[in-house]
Amino acid sequence: MTQTLNFGLPAPVDIQIEGADVAGNTKVAGAMLSELRHVPGLTDIRVQEQQDYPKLHINVDRTKASQAGFTEHDVVNSMLVALSGSFQVSPMYYLNPKNGVQYSIVVQNPQYGVQSDQDIKNIPVSSSNQAHQGLLTDVSTIHRTMEPGSINHYNIRRVVDIYAAVQGRDLGAVGREVNRIVDGHKKELPRGSFVTLRGQFGTMQSAYMGLIGGLIFSILLVYMLIVVNFQSWLDHSAGLYADRRQLPVLAGPIRHRDGVAGGACGHRYVPVYHAHGAERPRSDGSHHVHGGSDGK
Repeated sequence: MTQTLNFGLPAPVDIQIEGADVAGNTKVAGAMLSELRHVPGLTDIRVQEQQDYPKLHINVDRTKASQAGFTEHDVVNSMLVALSGSFQVSPMYYLNPKNGVQYSIVVQNPQYGVQSDQDIKNIPVSSSNQAHQGLLTDVSTIHRTMEPGSINHYNIRRVVDIYAAVQGRDLGAVGREVNRIVDGHKKELPRGSFVTLRGQFGTMQSAYMGLIGGLIFSILLVYMLIVVNFQSWLDHSAGLYADRRQLPVLAGPIRHRDGVAGGACGHRYVPVYHAHGAERPRSDGSHHVHGGSDGK
């Protein structure tokens, strides 16, 4: 439900830095991250693409492996069987004749048997052409290194995403502070890198811009209709005032001929029309035509 509202993103705020210089972009993302932690209402701030994921790099010495009667394929298969299971190398299945269900058969070292680097070095290496086994440490070297935990792209370009959630504060206020921090770090970006604020805040901004644009367009449309109706760019307000003069107004209090006040409150109001040639009733019941063209 949350990712649906965020248009597939795992957080409502996404600061996306895209460019070829991943190391430089990661450095700028770290500087932004330290400032974003002080924004009130912004929670769960993190960099999605972890760049220091631990990794063990195993380099097989082909000369030593050949002298021991192993190939690099044999070394790789032995490691896969020990760490991932035999299903990666040679899948095997068992068909139960009673219920007709097919089961996978996997051979794997127990996970609690690999607890340290020394346990990895002691992984046995075997080959179908050799009767004896060797150890992984005899034919390879192992050293620690780091790699990206995940690699994401946007329009083919590598990206670094800073995700954050909003709590206890409205999205507009938080987004304005985030936008100010992003604008302050744009000059630090490597050449060819760009930063974009995505997520719910970007969607909210585009929605409000569309709403304001539609409101302005509707006002202009109504104005143009009035201009076409009155055949004038500025004098249509005078035409509206002239039409309003035709409306009836309330006359002052009058009494009946018998001297008794009319109405529930002691007064009776009758309409008086000020338009040219309109009929104007009097209190005595007679009628008076106001202002004819002949002066009568």
